[in-house]
Amino acid sequence: MKPDLPSPTSLIPALLAARTTTQTTRATKSAIHSTQDAVFSMARQVQHEESSLRDLTLLKSKLESRITRLRTQQSQQRAQPLAERAKQLIQTKQARIRVFDSETERLRETLDEFIKSDLAAMIAAEELGGPVAGEDIGIDEEMLDAGFSRSGKPGSRKVAVQDGRQRRIDEIWGTASGGDGGSEKDAAAAEVRDLVERLLAALAGENEGSVYINLDRDSAAARFLVRAKVAVFHPKDARRLRLVDFGRDLEG
Repeated sequence: MKPDLPSPTSLIPALLAARTTTQTTRATKSAIHSTQDAVFSMARQVQHEESSLRDLTLLKSKLESRITRLRTQQSQQRAQPLAERAKQLIQTKQARIRVFDSETERLRETLDEFIKSDLAAMIAAEELGGPVAGEDIGIDEEMLDAGFSRSGKPGSRKVAVQDGRQRRIDEIWGTASGGDGGSEKDAAAAEVRDLVERLLAALAGENEGSVYINLDRDSAAARFLVRAKVAVFHPKDARRLRLVDFGRDLEG
């Protein structure tokens, strides 16, 4: 029995061939796209690896140079008399101390300028019932002179009687006001400076071994330092305050 095949003039073989060719073409195109994506991904990975290799090569070169210098210095130091080596160490330490003192003084001046130009007025405003320090940076001397309402709004801008104003300053800041003639801003600035100095001294171990200082009152200056994450209250006594030891956190 002969197989049932299409006649020689039938279009079926041509259609089958066309379908097979189309499928093969589509599969080839898909494979080409997948291969291209794989090539691009591999090229990016190669670039990354080459960049890492360059960085590691440079790092290796720097480390080798550093090791060579250290070995040379060590050899030179061993060849020096002990007294000369001790003298150099002392000179190096003294130079570091001078740099440290200079940088400390610069930072103190920067802090003092910030206190005088911005912080003191905001601290004084909070003490007088105004906005919390840091919320309103537009505090001026006239607003401090007039005071603030119970809702924290600036009072009427009228010139206060100096005696009454001085009593108000003395009641809030006491001896920190700096005597007669000082303003609320001056008194707040003096209090902030005194607080920072005491905190620094305590952190340096000058407070009978305790890093905490005792607060005379709940002051806006102390609250600001805590909000700024510069200082923290004692976990069991809010009348004691200490600076955050950032150096210890870095060492840990």
